Amino acid sequence: MDHFKILKTQFEEWCAQKNTIGFDHLFLSATFKSLRGLNVFEGAIDALEVSDQISIGFLVGCGTKWGSSLCESIDPQILRSSLESALIASRYADSEPDFTLAKPESLPGGGGGQKTHDESILALSIKELEETALFLEAEAKKKSAAIFNVPHAACGYDTTETIILNSEGVGVCEENVFFKASLSCAARGEDGRVSNVSDFVVYSQLADFQAKNLVEEVASETIKRLNPQKVLSGRYLVCFDKQMSAHLLSNFQSVFSGDLLYKHMTKLEGHLGQFIASPLVDLIDSPSRGLVTHLYDAEGVVSSQKNLITKGVLNGFLHNQYTAKKVGTVTTGNADGGYGSLPGVSPNNLFWDGVTSPEK
Repeated sequence: MDHFKILKTQFEEWCAQKNTIGFDHLFLSATFKSLRGLNVFEGAIDALEVSDQISIGFLVGCGTKWGSSLCESIDPQILRSSLESALIASRYADSEPDFTLAKPESLPGGGGGQKTHDESILALSIKELEETALFLEAEAKKKSAAIFNVPHAACGYDTTETIILNSEGVGVCEENVFFKASLSCAARGEDGRVSNVSDFVVYSQLADFQAKNLVEEVASETIKRLNPQKVLSGRYLVCFDKQMSAHLLSNFQSVFSGDLLYKHMTKLEGHLGQFIASPLVDLIDSPSRGLVTHLYDAEGVVSSQKNLITKGVLNGFLHNQYTAKKVGTVTTGNADGGYGSLPGVSPNNLFWDGVTSPEK
């Protein structure tokens, strides 16, 4: 089913009738998500996931007031009803003069290939997914006699189609497909101590997935935790693994939000161009390196890489259209959400940049 063609045709009809319907501005964001996956336990399929989800959000602007609504169907009558609900909501909303819709943008180089996913992921059968999950389970049990249980061995894939339309002329459709696998191991030590470790991986290219690497990582970590060693008090050079590094970022990533900046709620306000970290620190937000990979943000603005910190110096903040206007700058293409509400601000894929590999 061509969701983009269906919604775009309907959207253009509404815009042509905007005076009759009674709105000035219209924004629609839709997500069509399909999940396919399974979990095995003791050599057999334990759970099977096959689901399809639809989320369609409307923002209707009347003057400087905006109303929102959400529906879960592309049925024309339901869509029209949701549009009218947003229109009614706009009458009771507070004025938002700084909220504006994005203008159409072209991808760098004029590229229009929004579908860049690996077709081999979509070609995976349930049988092939089962075989992969069974391999994970079997290999994990072989790693050590201490591993007495593999409660979770799963794999599958997600397909997400995102559509953004607005009355300024934005009309984009993007599809992402990700292969995912997860594993959990439980081990018991000689003293009766039990450890349980879980981890997962997500890839946009099936060739990047190596089942043995996931088994090695989870099983090895499970065994390590059976014999923890005490460390004497002192000053040490500490190297965080990828999980801990991600956890650290998740705790303070909000300080780069333009939403907190215009509300004067970030400690980084007033520190642009200043050292806020060690000269060894480089922090980058990229739309193409990680789990949140896309060409456009939630407002239809082209996404691009942002160097938030370079050699310890703060370079900028993350913005959507609204927060950028609030502080007198331009959006960075980091709008998020917008399904039945005004878009928020979110990083894409934050990562520390460095010269030393994790292996070293």
